[in-house]
Amino acid sequence: MQDYRMKKITVALLAVSLLACSVFQSGCSKRLEPGIDAKTDVAIVKSDLKKAYKTYNPQTRINYLRSAYDNAGQLEADWPDSEEVPVFMKKYGGQLQPIPGQVYELSMQARDLDSFKWAVSNSAKVDTQYAALLKMWQMGKHWRDYFMSEYPEKSLSIFMNKAADDYSVRFFNQSIGAFKADNYRLELPLDKTEFNTKFCRFFAEMIETAMGEENTERIGFLLDHMPTLKSVIYIDPKTKKMMQALSDYVCHELKDEALACELVGLGYDMNRVDIDETGFGRDFAEALMADLEHAVIHVLKLNEWHGPLSAKETKFLLILPDPTLRLVHQQHLDEAIETSIKSNNVKTTRIALRLIKFREEIQPLTLQDYDQLLSWSLKYKNRTVYDYVKTESSQTDMYSINLADLGGSPTLFKQYAPKIFKKIYKTMDRGPQPDGTTLGRIDDLLISHNPESVLYVVRKYDFEDDWEDLATDGRTLLMAVCEGGNLEAATYLIESKRADLHAKTRYFEATTTLFGSARSQEGGLSPLFFAVQSGNSELIKYLISKGVSVNSRSGLGATPLMYAVSNNDLEATKTLISLGADVNRTMNKENASNPAQEGGYRIISTAYGRALQNGNQKILGVLVKAGARSN
Repeated sequence: MQDYRMKKITVALLAVSLLACSVFQSGCSKRLEPGIDAKTDVAIVKSDLKKAYKTYNPQTRINYLRSAYDNAGQLEADWPDSEEVPVFMKKYGGQLQPIPGQVYELSMQARDLDSFKWAVSNSAKVDTQYAALLKMWQMGKHWRDYFMSEYPEKSLSIFMNKAADDYSVRFFNQSIGAFKADNYRLELPLDKTEFNTKFCRFFAEMIETAMGEENTERIGFLLDHMPTLKSVIYIDPKTKKMMQALSDYVCHELKDEALACELVGLGYDMNRVDIDETGFGRDFAEALMADLEHAVIHVLKLNEWHGPLSAKETKFLLILPDPTLRLVHQQHLDEAIETSIKSNNVKTTRIALRLIKFREEIQPLTLQDYDQLLSWSLKYKNRTVYDYVKTESSQTDMYSINLADLGGSPTLFKQYAPKIFKKIYKTMDRGPQPDGTTLGRIDDLLISHNPESVLYVVRKYDFEDDWEDLATDGRTLLMAVCEGGNLEAATYLIESKRADLHAKTRYFEATTTLFGSARSQEGGLSPLFFAVQSGNSELIKYLISKGVSVNSRSGLGATPLMYAVSNNDLEATKTLISLGADVNRTMNKENASNPAQEGGYRIISTAYGRALQNGNQKILGVLVKAGARSN
């Protein structure tokens, strides 16, 4: 029984001993309480030193060294009058002094951050050279965090470089704010070009991931912390492509103006942004204005885009200073000039004159350029620009002026018409002549909606016989006037010249669709069809009041109502129905030249079918209310 009790006591003592050993090995130094005398305490320190240099285990050696160093530091305080302590310190001080440095080295071997901090707190010299910091990165999260808190100016850029290498998003998220605040400053020996390339690529890959996850908050975070292009030496093709894809995503898919402004501010190349499509407003305009050259070249692409400008783009172009305008494609300068002439107020006219002078500085304006300016000034009734052009170029060619444009200014039209019309070439060609005009150019005037000028022409000049003698396929002067919706001129031709209200065009192309045509190529059209194309309800009413049938038929059997519906003209549709148009009339089925074509004819053979094809719900509603059937 006694042996059993002794065994239990032995086991208990062994457990306590192992526990104590475990605590000691963990890096916690055993604190020495004052003993019976100085000799005993000195002996303990000596023992720790002796044990430290006998063991090969780094962690065990650390623990003995720390214990010896800490306890030695207490000897003089605990035994100020002792003769033992000075003798000990004199003999062993040389061994105690390098202990913090030794623990510093050993702690990295043992990955003991607590002992590392102990060594630093006891004046161990910290190595913050590039190679040492790379090693600290490899030591793991807690070591990085310690160095970032204690030595951020040394470790930040090197750790950011490793984060890009190792794709450490956690460290990036944690430290990018500080890195941005430090202006992305690099510590040698990092190569700036290589780092910029790698770092921006890292951003691009994270942006790509965020786009795939549709994580707009993450995209915003990344854009907020990404370096501007001006601060970057070089970006690789994938980064460039990713930033361009991001512009499409942000501007045209998300339509997120705040993110778009951030993206513009960074200065990277973007895919062309159409401001009208985005719906962006003042904030985006201000972002563009912050760097006009970037806006022109990298955002709106005004130097390489050859399509038409949207309204907002043109408005933006009008405010550009001359140096930036030099980056803009000439086509867009012309668009801006026309837009400013068209607005026709004091401010925009002043802008127009500035742009015209700027264009002349880049390349002297040709006679054709001046003729174009003259046409615009006439078309939009801008007398200031007109006077400027006449003053600057005495060689403007009045014969090349578009008569429809000139017709927009009746006073000027009446001034120039006698000379222009002095010689009329009997051809429907629309090219300018050196000393007169053609019936084709006059046709452009008649089909334009310039009532006063058109009325002036049909009253003053009698060329109806010549008109019908030409290859016009039966398209009469009255038809041209009706196509322009010119009620007064049509009235004059009918009342005074006895123009034929029931004349029909001769040309006929059965395979031509009726949709989308400004001037139909279908035959058998009377003046009423042309009036319907103009959309002038008063003219439609007038023709029908003169005995024209509201249900007139074309060569294919189409009715004026079908034309109004095809043109998506709600008012003309209502007018024809109110005048008795049959909403259920059908075209001639036999005009389909083959069975495959019958399906297409079936679709457009009724007014209802045409409205359905156009998707015009308002017109469909009007037709249904009037009794239209779906078949």
